[in-house]
Amino acid sequence: MNIAALSHRPGTPYVCAAAERKVALRLRAPRGEVLSADVIYAEKFRWHEPERRQSSAMARICSDERFDWFSATLALDDDRLMYIFRINAAEGVLYLSEEGVSRDFSFELGYFNCFQIPAIHEEAILRVPEWLRGSTCYQIFPDRFDGDVSGKPFVNMKRDDLPQPESFAGGDLAGITRRLDYLEDLGIRCLYLTPVFQSYSSHKYDTLDYTRVDERFGGNDALRELIDNARKRGMRVLLDGVFNHCSDDHPFFAEVRQLGYESPYHGWFYIDGDKPDAKLRNYRTFGDVSYMPRFNTECSSVIDYFCKIGRYWIEEFGADGWRLDVCDELSHEFLRSFRRAVKAANPDAIILGEIWHDPSMWLTGDQLDGAMNYGLTKALLDLFADTPFGDLGARGFADRLTRLLMRCTDPANDMMLNLLGCHDTHRFLTRVGGDARRLAAAYAVMFFFPGMPMVYYGDEIGMTGGYDPDCRGCFDWNSDNWNMQLRETVKRLTALKRSPALAKGDIDIEAEGSFIKITRRHGNDARRLLLNASSCSETFDGITLPPFGFAVDGDIYSPVHSNDCKEELSCVNSKSA
Repeated sequence: MNIAALSHRPGTPYVCAAAERKVALRLRAPRGEVLSADVIYAEKFRWHEPERRQSSAMARICSDERFDWFSATLALDDDRLMYIFRINAAEGVLYLSEEGVSRDFSFELGYFNCFQIPAIHEEAILRVPEWLRGSTCYQIFPDRFDGDVSGKPFVNMKRDDLPQPESFAGGDLAGITRRLDYLEDLGIRCLYLTPVFQSYSSHKYDTLDYTRVDERFGGNDALRELIDNARKRGMRVLLDGVFNHCSDDHPFFAEVRQLGYESPYHGWFYIDGDKPDAKLRNYRTFGDVSYMPRFNTECSSVIDYFCKIGRYWIEEFGADGWRLDVCDELSHEFLRSFRRAVKAANPDAIILGEIWHDPSMWLTGDQLDGAMNYGLTKALLDLFADTPFGDLGARGFADRLTRLLMRCTDPANDMMLNLLGCHDTHRFLTRVGGDARRLAAAYAVMFFFPGMPMVYYGDEIGMTGGYDPDCRGCFDWNSDNWNMQLRETVKRLTALKRSPALAKGDIDIEAEGSFIKITRRHGNDARRLLLNASSCSETFDGITLPPFGFAVDGDIYSPVHSNDCKEELSCVNSKSA
């Protein structure tokens, strides 16, 4: 056996506290070399009593080209645990403990060699709000969605203009409220709004005042009305928290620019010297953007301030959670304190982080609930688009999905925000060369994957757009220009997401030839996605699918217009919308 491939550690993602006295354990093993595995466990201070030791069989939950993963969920009598793994392989029985792999293990003398969970604390338990299960999220860039431009002198963007940060199209929160019928019909249960607070720009990631909704969007009352009306329809609203940085004209930074060390806000920022100087660039910023100074999120006053902001919009306006911008640059103490504040205001509010790489270190129960799942985005692009990792094939893609699931715990996976693109990326349809069939297939995978799928406004009708800011075009409300087949596909998938299997079921991912099969099960409800990951028509189990076509439970979804089959493409280009 390849012993080096055996792996377990008593922490995320190998250990997941499901409740105060319930824990899920994972074991990684070399693929195909473990016949079966058991976990032997006991209360920490009862390990020496043979009659108190128990054994639980582990189930193989998934595999990739190198590894098998096994899992067992234990119901405990105590919140403290000792355990080891017994592994049955072709060459005999092996034991995996904290000291490594052995062919024998002394249970009486091995107290100090076992893995242990010293105690299960509440902060380690990730709880998935019921409202999130089965929900589909819809991201809106408010200035470009809908709005009455009459009487708005600041509007300076025509629909055929290339979007820019200083371009205003006149969209507002009242416009979103007016379109709730459209969103409800599409099957949306959650809205994620890019920043709405006072700012000079249309994107509003350079905040001037965290306590006021920008008047261009209608002010505080417009947000309250939107949240109230959304809630009546069973929809939740997530706000964008830009707490890593602000505008250089924010009153706190402006005071430091004037008073230097004499300002109580000097320590709120990273400033080398007395006063910030844009020419010298003696202060830290978001990216390389001089007009967005970074907050010092290790500063206790900064932490206290934003904890109050986080609570305010939940308690006073009914917001249902936060998406945290540039989350991986925020201090861990900031995130822990922010979580306590938000959960005190509403235990069912969720906190999602913008993290473009492995998010597991933030998903240990004491910081975030979930993150934007760019790992899934990149895997889908590598399957369907021209990328450095393109031509994955069905096997390579299935392995990528498996690795994504195994780097986080199950509750964290259930709270990931799955996306094909957003305001920071090319639109997916553009990345796949306008082939709407590939977009529809990517949607199908995203909806079958654990987590909350997110539709970026306009993607469902076939909007195109290049990299930021081109991806932030205006929604075209002339339905004659919509790709109705694509929208209908998204609508069917949002309904399917609410089934027990897709909302909370186990997942099995397989690859055979050019086909990918994803099966979700919960109780008696089972759903299967069959995807042809080939550029040619292929047949599997009597089902013939066109290139990148898919079927759900044997039902072949009507193919949308596709360049691959030389049909006329019906899509909405953001530059001409």
